[in-house]
Amino acid sequence: MEINKLSKYASNEKAKTSKKIYAYLIDFFLEIILIMFFLGAVFTPILNSTSYGKTSQEGIYNSTAKLQEITIKSGLSKVDENNENIILTSEELADDYVKRTLNTYFYINNIEVNGVKFSINQTIFVENEDNFKGDPISYYFLNFKKENKIAVSNDDFDYESYFYNDVIGSERSDKFFQVYSEKPYRILNDESANYLKKYIFENDDTDLPTTYYKDLISLFNEVRQKGIEELENNYQPYLDEIQNYLIHYKNYANILILDIFLSYLTAHIILFLVFPLIFKSNITIGKRAFKLIYIKKDGKDVPFYYSIFNFLITLLKNIYAIILPIFFMYGTLGILTYPIIGSLNLFQFVIFSILLSLLSFIFSLFNKNHDSIEDFSLSLSLVLKDSTFINSAKKGDESGN
Repeated sequence: MEINKLSKYASNEKAKTSKKIYAYLIDFFLEIILIMFFLGAVFTPILNSTSYGKTSQEGIYNSTAKLQEITIKSGLSKVDENNENIILTSEELADDYVKRTLNTYFYINNIEVNGVKFSINQTIFVENEDNFKGDPISYYFLNFKKENKIAVSNDDFDYESYFYNDVIGSERSDKFFQVYSEKPYRILNDESANYLKKYIFENDDTDLPTTYYKDLISLFNEVRQKGIEELENNYQPYLDEIQNYLIHYKNYANILILDIFLSYLTAHIILFLVFPLIFKSNITIGKRAFKLIYIKKDGKDVPFYYSIFNFLITLLKNIYAIILPIFFMYGTLGILTYPIIGSLNLFQFVIFSILLSLLSFIFSLFNKNHDSIEDFSLSLSLVLKDSTFINSAKKGDESGN
């Protein structure tokens, strides 16, 4: 539809597609910045300071601490010897396991390495030969599991056979270990100890020493993971605490979703409702930067209530603007998949907004005036603001009066 030749905007040049895109990008990134501001400086502090927010966070913290306490008690996690507030990483645990297992071989066989004799606290025993807390996987499968009968079907369950033949595997057990006296645990065999000694104490990184070290590290990580999965799925105190954690997490997730919604809504109101009403002609900051104005396709001015219609349409189109703020604020997009009502979640809204925006973009490519869906539906056209023409028109009107 051509602009009415009698309209005061008849000589205004139609906005080029490139300027429309640049204006959109400015508005889009301004919205991201505003969402991040409201997330970090406004709504997050407010919502977290409510009794609901404090209770949820405290519940998550306490449940996490109890779950960690259970894992440490099981032997599958350990605290740093120099700082009890630090939990060893899986890499640190694996390396410590290999070194203590090798030290145990030297300790039992009374072997000195480089003139150094190993003490019991450097071995898997830590304190005495009946307590092998220095070996997380042996302690869990041969001690903690037995004491608590985790995933055990009968009282005659053979824990040692299960651990070495089923969990580790008989082939790998024979490769690395040998029976030690009548103890339930095993120690390194001579061949494994020799290669590990070369790798750890002699810095021999040739094929066999390196392979033995890496294979034992891999064995530890794999077996420890099996133990963790067994603990998480079968140990009742752990299962009970998980339920408590999920209750508190659900409550806090609701706060996060409300936080995201309020931040997005506020940012969108400012950019797509407040400023368009201030600037008039339904224009945003981005469009004003490129001196673009909206007019009706019949050449008339845009009524103020059109800003409300445009606001509602873009509110649905721009939901995906929350992705970057969520990632930068929380370091993950996991909250997007958390259910809001039934199976409905933020991720589905984001996908809907992306599809709607793509549809609008494709629509603009194939219609005569390259209008977006919201512009077309409201019968609006974007034109360049011709200040000279407009001012002269106004002066003419005034002189006529």
